[in-house]
Amino acid sequence: MQQRIQIVTSLPSRRIATDGTGAADRRGVPAEVPVGISFLGIGYAVMMATPTDLEDFAVGFARSERLIDQPADVVRIDIGEAENGLLLGIELAAERHDRILERVRHRVGESSWGLCGIENLEQA
Repeated sequence: MQQRIQIVTSLPSRRIATDGTGAADRRGVPAEVPVGISFLGIGYAVMMATPTDLEDFAVGFARSERLIDQPADVVRIDIGEAENGLLLGIELAAERHDRILERVRHRVGESSWGLCGIENLEQA
C-alpha cells in the first residue's frame, strides 16, 4: 500500500546544552490518525493510532475485545486508506463470527476519549 498518511510530524523545539545555551531544532513526533475497524464488513469501532504495525494493532484489538482466543483466529487483515484515515477490514475464523455478531448487538464502550460510540470514519 502506498501510504500518503504521515507517520511522523516534525515540530519546532529548542535543544538546551548542559552549559545552558540553546539552539532551535526540530523534533519528530509520532502522528495519530483515525483507524476504522470492521469485522464481517460491519463497522465496529474507530480508534486513534499511529499508522504503523497495523496488523499487530488489529490482532491485539480483536484479542482485547475477546473476539479471538489466539492470533491464529485472524484469517486476514485488509488495510486501506480513506479520506479521513485508515480502514482495517479484519476477517476472523468462521467459528468466531458468533462473537462478533453478539458483541456488535450488545457492545458498550469500556473506555473512551471522545470517539465513544463511533463505528465508522464518516462519523468521526
